[in-house]
Amino acid sequence: MLAAAGHSPASKRLALRFTAWLFASPARYALAGKLARLALRLLPAGLMARLAGPWGRQRELPVAPAESFRDSYRRTHGRA
Repeated sequence: MLAAAGHSPASKRLALRFTAWLFASPARYALAGKLARLALRLLPAGLMARLAGPWGRQRELPVAPAESFRDSYRRTHGRA
């Protein structure tokens, strides 16, 4: 169900505002990626599945990569 224009739940508006703030800064985005990879490695799989909601409870999360795609590309191809 789509919310009428200007009538979306406060939680959704807050989440979208936070996402816009996060994506507006490359440094914040990179830090969020590092924290997410760390959480995937350290937190129990059951907890991560519960945080992913109904979709996550029915699936096995992949192993978190040690580095981001951007870091991997820079390591193998230089700064280009």
